[in-house]
Amino acid sequence: MQPVARVLAWIAGALLGTGAFAQDWESWDIGDPSPGPFDDNAGTWTIEANGADIWAAADAFRFTYQETDGDFDLSARIVSFTDVHEWSKVGLMARQSLDAGTPNVFVNLTGTHGVKVIHRDTVGGPTGPDPAEPNAEAPVYLRLVREGDLFTSYLSDDGAAWDLAEIAGAPAEVTLALGDPVFVGVGVTSHIAGTLMTAEIDSVQGSFLPVEPLGKVAATWAALKASR
Repeated sequence: MQPVARVLAWIAGALLGTGAFAQDWESWDIGDPSPGPFDDNAGTWTIEANGADIWAAADAFRFTYQETDGDFDLSARIVSFTDVHEWSKVGLMARQSLDAGTPNVFVNLTGTHGVKVIHRDTVGGPTGPDPAEPNAEAPVYLRLVREGDLFTSYLSDDGAAWDLAEIAGAPAEVTLALGDPVFVGVGVTSHIAGTLMTAEIDSVQGSFLPVEPLGKVAATWAALKASR
């Protein structure tokens, strides 16, 4: 193992289970739902959100996000949420803008229908697909990876061994041409406008997020890996 690779492996081991050092998250209500609070307690997020849905030609939900360019790898654990509707949703999203009808891809845990990968390919276009085969429930880790125009979604019980987040009729890989920058983060919708749901999320880690190894100057995992 090369010296830089040994340092990276050591840093990764030291930070295992602690999550990335993150800052500058924004939390915004997309599509004009009634606002709900967002709280970050030492890396555990509590998000209250309502909104009609993330679906069809336009979305209404709470989005906690950062802007980033290029490829990324984002993961988080959905600890729990109040499924006020069978299609309440919480998960990881990449979208072109903060407009309600913008193109996006969203890997999400639903109220009673498990983990799904849905996407809107054009501004104001339809969202889909819509299979309803249960395959997971909270707590569950979700992961969204971008490589060029390819977005791949995963799920996991432990955040270490990952499976593709696919069910019949809903592939885990989505090809979607989004220009930089993109908005990336956690989306929550109750599916009932005016009715709040509460979601708890932790273990948020992303290749675009700053980390502070051993008290040194903050860098990103992407920059550290590029130095290998």
